[in-house]
Amino acid sequence: MVLLQPFWYIHFMVKVLLILTLLSALASAQTPPKVDPTFTSIHSNILSTKCVQCHRNYDKYEDFLRARMINPKSPDPHRSTFFQVTYAGKMPLGLPKLCQQEMDAISNWIKTGSLNN
Repeated sequence: MVLLQPFWYIHFMVKVLLILTLLSALASAQTPPKVDPTFTSIHSNILSTKCVQCHRNYDKYEDFLRARMINPKSPDPHRSTFFQVTYAGKMPLGLPKLCQQEMDAISNWIKTGSLNN
């Protein structure tokens, strides 16, 4: 004899499984690494992971300067091409917009002179 579960029980168990799956996915989602306002940290955590796949010429600080992505003479992030395109969400193309902590690191790095540090 086959026992059939009531519809409400099956519906309830499907919801429980869905919630557990979502919680598992959220728990396993990695938080982005802390990005310091230095070129080394920005390069390691942003440029090398999200930009150089398309922009291979951004591997070194000098190349980044040559591409006019930043202007060390201007401490205003809004005058930086790098800040403008990432803040507007235009870059990285095809990837999620940079998180607020990443944007803050870029902004603070530019405000302190965009040093090669």
